[in-house]
Amino acid sequence: MRSLFLASLTVLFSGLASAAELNVAFFNVESDHSERRTIGSQITRYYRDFQIDLWAFAEVWDDDWRREFVDDISKAHDRATREGIEFRTVFGETGGDNRLLVVYNPAKLEVVASQELAGLDIRRSNPAPLAIHFRLRGGPEFMFLVARLDRYREEAREQAAEGLNRWVTQQTLPVVVGGTFGFGWSTKDNGASREAGFDKLIGGDVLTWVRPSRVVATECGPARNVDDFIFVGGPARDWPIKTRVLSDAPNYCPDSDLTSSHRPLLARITYEDANAVLPVVAASPSTLPAGLPSADKQLDPATREEILRRIALIEAELAALKELLGVE
Repeated sequence: MRSLFLASLTVLFSGLASAAELNVAFFNVESDHSERRTIGSQITRYYRDFQIDLWAFAEVWDDDWRREFVDDISKAHDRATREGIEFRTVFGETGGDNRLLVVYNPAKLEVVASQELAGLDIRRSNPAPLAIHFRLRGGPEFMFLVARLDRYREEAREQAAEGLNRWVTQQTLPVVVGGTFGFGWSTKDNGASREAGFDKLIGGDVLTWVRPSRVVATECGPARNVDDFIFVGGPARDWPIKTRVLSDAPNYCPDSDLTSSHRPLLARITYEDANAVLPVVAASPSTLPAGLPSADKQLDPATREEILRRIALIEAELAALKELLGVE
């Protein structure tokens, strides 16, 4: 039997930044091929399971869809926290009935500025990428960009990828990018036959794809393509960040007239929260964190992931203390 334990930690300094998490999700809801309330129920379930602070949606039909999502997310948040917060939005104006929407928790995030990168939109039916300058309350500022590239034309995707690459090189803040890019990255050959647009987007080491812990097709269909990605650029490339594909079970596909053919993505970003004080963590060598089973029992995947998440937070806190002391 193996024992899992947390060593007692005594924090000697007050007012130090504590590691915190920002949970970010991207979901192409395909509103022209899905049903609003069905998607809303999915979003509610995802919030319940992952407490997502920042959402990016592609292919949003109209303001009725926007209100549905805000209402569902806000109610799910209130059930979990009793804080009574209504999530806020930035809704793109281009793309017709295929607009981009960002929904965020105002208790955690503040919008400094936003804009649509209209210069990259080479077809009216495509939404211009939506760029938002966020400030994390107690944490860093960063640029958040959402995109849905041309669905049908490889040349258009390649041209947009080059433009986005140039835009990222002009940023001084950390950059997080999420979207449907459609580069034909197939799980059949581990991306070997991908379009040139993928490499032009990340070219010059400008962006890094944060590969999910398990790479599966993000869109239903025989091609088994990863069409949806999360990338990071600038200082964000040094952030502790993990991604996963939600609803990755095979029975998610095929989609129906009620659901999207795209699977959502989740990113968990660890950052230093200056508004919090490092906690004192104490546990006896023979015990696990509260609520977890004893170490001699087989851990289910969800419990294992929660343990790994807690370990990552503790490691981030230790790294911050070592940096303060100037030790490696």
